[in-house]
Amino acid sequence: MANALTKVKSGAVHADTVGLAEMAGLARGKLIYGDSSGDPAALAVGSNGTYLKSDGTDISWASVSAGTTLSGSTDNQLTTVTGANAIQGEAKLTYNGDNLQVLIDSPGEGMEIVATGDHWTQWKGNANRSTADTWLTSLTGQWNNTAVGQVAILSGADTTNKDDGRIAFYTSASDGADPVERMRIDEAGKLLLGASTTNSNTIFHVEGGAASGVEFIGNNSAEGLYLALRNKNTNANAYTAIQSWDAGGQIVSSLRFIQVNDSNNQGLITFRTRDTGGSETERLRITTGGTVGVGDVGANTPTTAPLYVNKTGSGVQRQLHLQNRQSEADDVGTSIYFQGLSNNLGELKAQFTNASAGNSHLIFYGASGGGLTELGSWDGNTKNLNINGNLKIGTAGKGIDFSNQTASSTGTVTSNGEILDHYEEGEWTPVIDGLSNTPTYYNLIGKYTRIGNIVKCQGFIQIGATKPTFTNTNDVFRISGLPFSSLGTGYNQVIGNVCWQQIDWVGSSRSTYGHSDDTQLTVAIVSNTKHEFKTMGQAKYYMGQLKNIVFHDDGQWILEWDMTYHVAT
Repeated sequence: MANALTKVKSGAVHADTVGLAEMAGLARGKLIYGDSSGDPAALAVGSNGTYLKSDGTDISWASVSAGTTLSGSTDNQLTTVTGANAIQGEAKLTYNGDNLQVLIDSPGEGMEIVATGDHWTQWKGNANRSTADTWLTSLTGQWNNTAVGQVAILSGADTTNKDDGRIAFYTSASDGADPVERMRIDEAGKLLLGASTTNSNTIFHVEGGAASGVEFIGNNSAEGLYLALRNKNTNANAYTAIQSWDAGGQIVSSLRFIQVNDSNNQGLITFRTRDTGGSETERLRITTGGTVGVGDVGANTPTTAPLYVNKTGSGVQRQLHLQNRQSEADDVGTSIYFQGLSNNLGELKAQFTNASAGNSHLIFYGASGGGLTELGSWDGNTKNLNINGNLKIGTAGKGIDFSNQTASSTGTVTSNGEILDHYEEGEWTPVIDGLSNTPTYYNLIGKYTRIGNIVKCQGFIQIGATKPTFTNTNDVFRISGLPFSSLGTGYNQVIGNVCWQQIDWVGSSRSTYGHSDDTQLTVAIVSNTKHEFKTMGQAKYYMGQLKNIVFHDDGQWILEWDMTYHVAT
């Protein structure tokens, strides 16, 4: 039917028509809809920014206001409205076709996810990547539209199950380049700085391309900052360590902190290095008691001194090396210094005496009055030992050993016969035996010198006003008081000389076996420390012994003698 609308009702078709005149109320923007009677009606155009709203029965225009809910499509896409892509009521939230943007104009503004009640919130980025170590989602910070920092969630190594992941942190240097990865946490929870892979045993990895390090700074009047290493295993000798690796990942040196006994908190420290072609070996340790053991020490380090040095090997092992790298001159050297709590104890110096010839000497110092005094020196070139005091041999039977010299080819060296073990100088008092009175003396002198087992002895008697008398004038005249017992040979055990004055000793009545032809007197030792005087001459075979009668109540006589004899060592 031309130019007419036909009403359609259930079960019948009505013949009446709607003409154009009935639609005269239509205008631009109006909509035809069915009214409550089922008749067509015109809905006027809504105002700017409104939308068509249904209440479940009729339709009408409505304005967007706070709290208004916009229903999206079935795939949950946000439907924007008019106004330069602005959601009505919030012009600062826009969508540019790629990104949802929030414009802020005050500090602290941004996007906030708030949970009401006992709930948690999340920001989720989901991607189905096919390769490992690729970005799944990220958070980027820009400075004037240039990315300067990023945090990225990456896919892990398991590309089949796709259930492991990593977190990487990126920053930009001042060269304008894209952000570079600086740190990451891998799928095993390991923290890596400056690297993307690490050793399987490492949980914290730091790596730098140039000279780099780790700095810890504290600020406290006592302990500012500390680094704690802990091994929770309670077995004896479990340890923690600081290790140095080479480029191939091999340990070349380490510092170990050993818990010797966990129950009483004992601990020690060992220092280990690795030589060419060898394995890592302990070189130094500080024991639980504080002793420093250097060299081949290990668990056998004694604790009797603060420092213990050992180097095991055949022959003589150099245990300590001191060096002065100053240009060599006659006053250059090294020293070892000894000190008590506050006073000097001594010093040992090694010093050049002629640097150009390579000659040196050792100088010994001791303490006197709190200051150092030179005791002597030992010359390396001349081999001479120069002593500024006395050389004292403090043990009997010990002395200077000459066993390195060439022994006599015609004799036999006795046991310890090349040790000079005694030197002594002194005085002794000659004592006349058998006296019946107490004579006086102008001189009564004895002197001796002992070198080794040889004694050189001198005697001098000058009778004073009271002359000596004897109980038995026929007895042999003897003098006792020698400083050492004789161990000589022969009848006389001694060799010596005698001189006399105002003594008449010639004749058979004045000596045993005496004779008027006797012209010499000599000295002989009897009874270890007693000696007597004997007469000798060319006519008789026997030597006679002077008798007391020679000196009995006789003038102011003088008797002088010296003798050399052997003694026991």
